[in-house]
Amino acid sequence: MLLLDVQVEIDPEKDDVLNDWYHAHVPRLVSVPGYDSGRRYVALTPGPRYLALYEIRDESYIPALLGSDKRLRNELTLSEWARWDKDLVPHMSHCKTNLYRPPDDLGPPILRTSPAIVAIRMDIGEKNRERAREAIGAAMSGIIGAGAEALSARLLEAARHPAAEWLGTSPELLLLIEC
Repeated sequence: MLLLDVQVEIDPEKDDVLNDWYHAHVPRLVSVPGYDSGRRYVALTPGPRYLALYEIRDESYIPALLGSDKRLRNELTLSEWARWDKDLVPHMSHCKTNLYRPPDDLGPPILRTSPAIVAIRMDIGEKNRERAREAIGAAMSGIIGAGAEALSARLLEAARHPAAEWLGTSPELLLLIEC
């Protein structure tokens, strides 16, 4: 399972255009084989106002969903990106698209059904990576073990795939906490 993470800040006068597009876009996109789910969020804290998260079943779908070779791309994903580029990107002050995977690349879906999410992005450097994973893992176990039944936490790392090098995923780690 992989997670496509899209963060956007758009001119306030174009909020309605973005929202109208997203209301149709998410169901259309998740109808494409390879996308398992899609959800979008509005920030309650400073930073990019909008976040959309899409679960991708596995790496074999990357060329058809996000690949740089458009001849291999699914027709619907191409049309969605074309509209995005034409109608929305010119009005964005921030747009970042990242691709992440769980370090073990196994397990249940990344997203659950929780309506609230905390996304913490981290660059820690190769030297401290294992120590940081251990500390984050211990903190996540403590949070979940403290009786927070509706809470889940997943640590994801940048997913590098030759067909989607254009993404340039950064930062290296993404901690998702669903509340």
